[in-house]
Amino acid sequence: MQARRIVVILGVVALVAVGLVAVRLRALEAVAPVGDVAPTAGHLPLDQDQSVLARVGVGPHDLGPGLTAELLDQGDQLSQPTLDLCGLHYASESRRQARRQVAVSGSSGDPILSTEAVLYRNQAGAAEALGEARGAASRCPSGLVSSPDPSVPPLRWQIHAQGGLGGPPPAGIDRLGLSVTTSAPDVPAQQETLVFLRRGRLLLGLYFLVPDGPQAQVDGGDTIASTVSVFEQRVAALPADDVS
Repeated sequence: MQARRIVVILGVVALVAVGLVAVRLRALEAVAPVGDVAPTAGHLPLDQDQSVLARVGVGPHDLGPGLTAELLDQGDQLSQPTLDLCGLHYASESRRQARRQVAVSGSSGDPILSTEAVLYRNQAGAAEALGEARGAASRCPSGLVSSPDPSVPPLRWQIHAQGGLGGPPPAGIDRLGLSVTTSAPDVPAQQETLVFLRRGRLLLGLYFLVPDGPQAQVDGGDTIASTVSVFEQRVAALPADDVS
C-alpha cells in the first residue's frame, strides 16, 4: 500500500505530519521494503500485467479539473510493499506478480487519493492478501511501531472496520473497508480510509488520504462511496482471463 504509497516533503516543520500521510503513499521517494518483498532485479512485472493494472487503476482521464495523476516512484515494482499495516509480516507479499500504484494530487500538490492495483500469481494469493488485511486489526501492536523509512517516526496504529461505502459490491467482488489512524507523540493523528476490492487474482487498493475532506472527482463522483462504485464497476468489467 504504498500507500502507500504515496514520501512528500513539505518542509522540516511539517516533516513528521507528512510522514504520517506517507504511510499509505510512497509518492516522491521509494520506501525501504519490509517483510516478504521481492527484490527488483529479475522481478519486473510482465507488460501484459501492467496493461491490466493500468486499465483498472486511476488515470488522468478519470479526473476532474485541477487534479493530476502520477505513477509513484517504483510504483510498478515489486520492491515496494503492498501490505504494510502495523509493521506486520504479510506472507502474501511473496505471492505478488505485478503491481501499479498511482497518486492523485489536488491543485495544492497535496495527495488526496492513491490506487494500488496488484496481480498475484493465482487467486489464492489475492484471497490470502485480503484475509491478511482483514486480520490486521486484531494483530496490530498496541504500542509504537518503527517504520522502515528513517524519516518517519515510530507510529501508533489503530484499525477499525469502515462502513458507508455504498451498496453491496457487484457479484464476484470481495470488498473490505478499513479506517486507519496513525499517530506519533506530540503530533496530531492522521486518519485514512482504505478500501480493498478483490476479484480473482486481482487486488485493488483505494487509499483515501483525506477521508473527512473534499474527495477527488473521479469519473464524475466526488465522495468515497461514489469513487468506490466507479472502481467496483471497472474491476467487474475486466475480462475473466485477466484475473483468473
